[in-house]
Amino acid sequence: MEFLQYITPTDYKRHVVEMEAGEPGEYRGIGLLEFIERMNHAIETLAPGLDFEPAYPETVRHYEDHADKFRTTITWDVYHMSPHVLGGKALPNPSSGTRETKPRLRKEIVSRNGQHFMLSGQMLQTFLKFDIWALTGKEAEVTANWFQHNLMAHYSHQFGSPHCAFYERSRDQELRRINNQLQTRSLLFYVQLEENTVEPVSIIEQVTTRIHKESISSVTI
Repeated sequence: MEFLQYITPTDYKRHVVEMEAGEPGEYRGIGLLEFIERMNHAIETLAPGLDFEPAYPETVRHYEDHADKFRTTITWDVYHMSPHVLGGKALPNPSSGTRETKPRLRKEIVSRNGQHFMLSGQMLQTFLKFDIWALTGKEAEVTANWFQHNLMAHYSHQFGSPHCAFYERSRDQELRRINNQLQTRSLLFYVQLEENTVEPVSIIEQVTTRIHKESISSVTI
């Protein structure tokens, strides 16, 4: 995944800051890619005969050309993502409710060496679509059942999301047109994610913030 170095100069998976007490304090939400990475580790451990890929690998899109490499495959895709409702339940309609439309300051962190950091985060409600691709209908059904009732039902709490729930099962005709030689089944899950960033605070920003806080505390009504 060398292309990641061109996307961001920082570690996209986690931010670790050493606290004053000397214990490393890890401040991070669970983002999309890390959630998927944890799923991938679980699938590799529990069902090493399956392939788990983002939609859509060449073995699925052009099965005829890659039949010798094809294995039963689960692909993932973002069906819908929007800011989460503040203090409320997930709503699929992005225009309803009061939402966390941009990252907000979560906490100011002071490291052991006195460096200040600002933790910002944004909650996201995400609907992830998982498609099962197999050579036979029976294999597709067995895999879909295993994915829903075994993997997600028993292990999803280990993937880092505070809320992950089955939402819908469907049979997508568009997916069937990609390659009619493969059997497909589609499962939709709701996953609550939080994208967090930790940024160092300069001395000027620290002074400005402290003056602002003291000004607010000195105001009397």
